[in-house]
Amino acid sequence: MKASLLKIIIIQCLTSHWSAGARTNILTVEQPSFLKVTVGKSATFNCSFVTVSPTFTLKWTLCCGDNTPLEKHLVYKDRVILGPSYKEITIINLSEQDTEKYCCHVQTGHGEEGNGNGTLLQVVPDIKYPAGPGIGGCTGNLWLLMEILRLVLLTFIIILLSIIVKKLS
Repeated sequence: MKASLLKIIIIQCLTSHWSAGARTNILTVEQPSFLKVTVGKSATFNCSFVTVSPTFTLKWTLCCGDNTPLEKHLVYKDRVILGPSYKEITIINLSEQDTEKYCCHVQTGHGEEGNGNGTLLQVVPDIKYPAGPGIGGCTGNLWLLMEILRLVLLTFIIILLSIIVKKLS
């Protein structure tokens, strides 16, 4: 009996730390480290952790040091969708100003606490090749290839005409 009790005490000491006289269990929280998304699209990332506690609170914050829940920031009003139990977050209609680090903070009913290292969201512009006028709907790389061919042919015609003019003079 004493050996079992000693094992339990050792396990408790190894899995928790003492802070200002109160015991707090450290909870390992994981989230993706990086996500790259195009302007105008949505980004979804999640927060995962393992606990035996049936209850927990989870909040997402900006910059990891901010305590304000993400959905409370005016800039994210109507653009943040929190998944079941808040473990998943989706930010819609992204702009380059949304490039930031987003952090997950968890606290369980058993006194466990943990913070994710943050997900760096990079929002990049959507670069598209313009559709050329009068090309019959050709877009992107095909349009670019046709423009290059047109320039090569024009250059060839100019060289050919200059050779003909030299021979005639």
